[in-house]
Amino acid sequence: MNLETLMTAVLFMAGTGLTLGLIIALANKFFAIEEDPRVEQTEDLLPGANCGGCGYAGCTAFAKALVAGGVEPSKCPVNSEEANSAISQLLGLELSFSEPHVAIIKCCGDNVESPEKALYNGVNDCKSAVLVAGATKSCQHGCLGLASCSRACPFNAIEINDKGIAIVHPDICVGCGKCVETCPRHLIDLVPKSANVHILCNSPEKAPLQRKACTKGCIGCRKCIKEAGDDSVHMQGFLAVLDYTKKAPMSIIDVCPVKCIQPTLGVEYVPEPKKAAPSVKTLPCHTKLGIEGTVDKAVIKKAFAQKVAAAKAESPDDKEAVADLTKAFKAANALADKFGAEKPAPAEVTNA
Repeated sequence: MNLETLMTAVLFMAGTGLTLGLIIALANKFFAIEEDPRVEQTEDLLPGANCGGCGYAGCTAFAKALVAGGVEPSKCPVNSEEANSAISQLLGLELSFSEPHVAIIKCCGDNVESPEKALYNGVNDCKSAVLVAGATKSCQHGCLGLASCSRACPFNAIEINDKGIAIVHPDICVGCGKCVETCPRHLIDLVPKSANVHILCNSPEKAPLQRKACTKGCIGCRKCIKEAGDDSVHMQGFLAVLDYTKKAPMSIIDVCPVKCIQPTLGVEYVPEPKKAAPSVKTLPCHTKLGIEGTVDKAVIKKAFAQKVAAAKAESPDDKEAVADLTKAFKAANALADKFGAEKPAPAEVTNA
């Protein structure tokens, strides 16, 4: 290739590049869409976490949505009230405040209460494990402890404890909801941060099946409903569920026989001392059972069972002794029915 040909090629390429550059410059000038400067100002007031808790792809997308209208600053679960107030003033919006939420994991059956029925040797991911015969944990509705939710949390608010179950730290959690969509067993809910008590079970199974799968699973005994005394706790099939729009009393923790009702992590709960059961004068029926004059049915029932067992062990064929104990048991129960339900016991009771 001679010098003249080379120079021609160079000049052609330079001319082509210059022409294309002019075309692009003109297109940019005439077809450019000017962005509202408030978008950048709004984005500067957002936390920059890009967690997606607002429902948008990131803080830039959320800033554009705020400027466009139709969404409130409080939609961001991370931003402070001061920053939200500044955004409202910038955009001329009316600021509304919503109660902050945090995530809870509705399971407390760790690998002691709900042991693995087989060893899992696969991808360390809950969704992958569920595809393998429903995973290996005894309870088919409980936490697998493979940390998918923990890895999804952009704020490191979820950890797997030493017993292989996920727990949420409410002082770190901002309620972005990233973990909710990650759990294949739908164990995670966003609840008001002010809630101090939770039912940590998600199993709809009946009590006999539930007890085989997990010793801490809800057995549907309804004691918590009776203790709450309102509709803050209700049943969904065989599972007790909290209504977080109402405040359930923390005393429901005391009555749960399997201890799946627990306070919020970090909240110290001291149960009120149990009131002593009312009593009546010790009568022949109580003496026969070897108890004081109590109207506590649980005490009466236990004493009766022990006495009957002792009588049968001493003389298996002595039906009269068992009949006398049964008569005393019925008499003591009758007194409990009469004076035990918040009725004042008499100073003296002369017969049973």
